[in-house]
Amino acid sequence: MPIKISIIMPCYNSRQTIEDAINSVLAQTYTNWELLIVDDSSTDASLELTTSIAKVDPRVTVYQMPENSGGPSQPRNYAISKAKGGIICFLDSDDIWYADKLDKQIGFMTENNIDFCYSAYNIKEDAIREPQCYNPQKQTNYAEMLKRNSIGCLTVALRKPCLESVFFKDIRHEDYDFWLQILSMNVTTAYCCSEKPLAEYRVSNNSRSSNKLRLLKDQWHIFFVERNLSFFTCVGVYCRFLFNYLLKYR
Repeated sequence: MPIKISIIMPCYNSRQTIEDAINSVLAQTYTNWELLIVDDSSTDASLELTTSIAKVDPRVTVYQMPENSGGPSQPRNYAISKAKGGIICFLDSDDIWYADKLDKQIGFMTENNIDFCYSAYNIKEDAIREPQCYNPQKQTNYAEMLKRNSIGCLTVALRKPCLESVFFKDIRHEDYDFWLQILSMNVTTAYCCSEKPLAEYRVSNNSRSSNKLRLLKDQWHIFFVERNLSFFTCVGVYCRFLFNYLLKYR
């Protein structure tokens, strides 16, 4: 029996994009999955759309937060608590997967007995320019992740036991902090399963990731507060992280 995959998708006012995201899951050649959508009290028609899709495909389940949490962390944590799959994957409501994403990733994890993997992905900034491929390191660990965030959230697959005692925090760049938690506590190494892009990360002008100046402050917070690194260690890793970030988005 193929391993069941739990796909975590937070949603807030995503009516314009979430249908593409869901359709990219429905199109997967690997079919033993559940999609857990957590609506963060949307004020548009997101809930109605996702609920109508769930009525057609029983693999899709929609939950609703009682009030808006202000970010994807609480919806993701809630979905993880409901997940029944042996492997957890993440897809935000404005990104998409390519059809062979799960097949390639789960095959890689099974054949190599891997707990934590990710892949290359395309970065699409607008409808005119061609997507640019981001090809991450072949493997990474905690020390390397302090230098660069080489893991795209939309490409991650994690065995569920890896998530014990970790959770998404209500901070910016919560996914980066989440990988650092896992690599420092439950897993020593994460591996790239494909140099071919398996997903497409879509950058919008109002997305949290598009605010480059805010990122500088946020990264310092992760290193100094969340990771509790000394001031001088923070300066060193911060400078290396910034250099690698500029290379990634040059």
